[in-house]
Amino acid sequence: MNRPVRPPRQGAVGRLGGAPLGVGLAAWALLAVVCAGPLRAAPEGLAASWAFEGDLRDGTGHGHGLQARAPQFVAGHSGQGLRTGAAPALAPDRAELRLAPGLRLDCWVQLASVPADGLYFLAKEDEYMLRVDPAGEGGHFAFFVFLDGWEPRVRSQAVAAVGVWYHLVAGWDGKEVSLEVDGAAAREPRAGVAFPGGEPLRLDLKGGVIDELQISNPNARRGALVV
Repeated sequence: MNRPVRPPRQGAVGRLGGAPLGVGLAAWALLAVVCAGPLRAAPEGLAASWAFEGDLRDGTGHGHGLQARAPQFVAGHSGQGLRTGAAPALAPDRAELRLAPGLRLDCWVQLASVPADGLYFLAKEDEYMLRVDPAGEGGHFAFFVFLDGWEPRVRSQAVAAVGVWYHLVAGWDGKEVSLEVDGAAAREPRAGVAFPGGEPLRLDLKGGVIDELQISNPNARRGALVV
């Protein structure tokens, strides 16, 4: 006479490949983390993030979607990136995008050309801008914030070249302005009073590509007065 099969006790641990189910799942989770590599930590006060994976959405959910006429999504530094052509891509003005101490811009760019008169590729009028300096000023990457004027700027040692991916990190902490290009950092003293305006954020690489753009701005809503 065959015995009935005894069901497992409630709460009993199942088995996966000869190992307890709990252990098996933990091993698979650890393997997934190892294969994926370290996760990119979100910067403090992350205000906007654009991955450009086929769209212009702000990945933070804060609603800073870009507007562009016939945007082109091409091979980027990671996955896809945005190529701007005859017209810039714009993010409407919002408090989180305005100049304030703690502002940080992080992106990858690949230039299609280096115009003799320079290239203003990420800018908010009368607030801040990332550009390639004109050839007569050396053709370096430079970052400016507008306080009592645009100068002094901070500039890279690297001279911008066509077809190369550059990782740029620019910021203003209220006392200094900084710029990193592929990890090489430069700083300049820059204290004063910022008067944020109402102009949109502009991305305009004249046929170049931008990817993985993030803007952090933890103090944006507290004003930008620095003495």
